[in-house]
Amino acid sequence: MPNAHTGLAIVAESDLLGFALSRPHRRLVARLGLVTVPIPLAMPPLRLDAAWHVRFDSDAAHAWMRRIVRDAVPDAAGPSAPDDTIPTGPDREA
Repeated sequence: MPNAHTGLAIVAESDLLGFALSRPHRRLVARLGLVTVPIPLAMPPLRLDAAWHVRFDSDAAHAWMRRIVRDAVPDAAGPSAPDDTIPTGPDREA
């Protein structure tokens, strides 16, 4: 699937099931008339990574945006979001 929206639209028009993040997709799930149930399996934590070109490492506007994203992602993902920070220096991981 190219994205969760496409996947949920396909699920809504078929007898298939799909997975979506509950908080970001809650409105779309409701609009499509889908039913949500907890996943009955232990799921590993979701890891989110960020990547950017090295030329933006010291760009003030880019660093500001990275901080905004780093601070917003745990709020959007919910309490189980990892508290890893987005590396911001030249020794960051790819």
